Amino acid sequence: MSDLLFVTGATGKIGRHVCRLALERGLRVRALTRNPDGAGDLSNAGAELVEGGLGDSDLAEKMRGADAAYVMVPLGPEAVEIGRATHDAVQGAGIGRAVRLSVISAFAESDTGLGRTHTELDRDFLSRPFRSAVLRPHSFMENLLGSAHSIRQGRLVGGNGDGRTPYVAAADVAKCAVALVSGDADCAGTHDITGPASLNGSDVAAALSSATGHPVEWANLDPDAYKAMVRGFGMPDFFVELLVDLARLTREGAGAEPSVEFERLIGHAPEDLASWLARHRMAFVRFGADEER
Repeated sequence: MSDLLFVTGATGKIGRHVCRLALERGLRVRALTRNPDGAGDLSNAGAELVEGGLGDSDLAEKMRGADAAYVMVPLGPEAVEIGRATHDAVQGAGIGRAVRLSVISAFAESDTGLGRTHTELDRDFLSRPFRSAVLRPHSFMENLLGSAHSIRQGRLVGGNGDGRTPYVAAADVAKCAVALVSGDADCAGTHDITGPASLNGSDVAAALSSATGHPVEWANLDPDAYKAMVRGFGMPDFFVELLVDLARLTREGAGAEPSVEFERLIGHAPEDLASWLARHRMAFVRFGADEER
């Protein structure tokens, strides 16, 4: 019988891809979700759905019988407590291999709330007796979808200045996770996962212009204006400070260099932004833009 993979955050940006790719790889998948009704695609693909969340007292029992686990902990004021309890559950369930989702090393090792949280959880995870690996991806290309409305209006707004980011596709991060939990790659250590090219805001705007057929300009905000914009979204203070810190680190050049880890783990180059935009083009195209091209 094939190995059973337990997936947390199964309906999330990475988790959904992990489930799909693991099933395609021939693994069995047990997917943890608070909303099974919203995971019909995973069930139809063959995943076993388990209702619950990371804070459940019986999490280890829900994991029991799994051979491997993919672990992600949502960021928040209680992330360290929840993360340690999740690691306890993986260990208590007798799981042999596990992968944790973190953030790029330049951010994880920074003196910020985000950095301190991930550093503590990464260290705790890697100290456990099961075979463990930490994935440290950079910013996801999918984050652009959150700016789709303004992009359709011709503006990409941010606070990164001229800072560069090697954006990575969520599916590529999931490919690395499945390679590690399945045993196709050695499940050990930390792995910085990026896309193939380091791009600034103007580069991304140019790529969007090319993909959509309408002009998109990069609109950089100064730090105070960027913080005011983010706060205006109604986010809790924790997340406001997190995004402000990420913008500052990017302006300062942190994590700007692409990594070769994806190619080392998977055997080919990661997807580039132009290819990703071609697949997601309709999210950013203005109404009628096709006719205007």
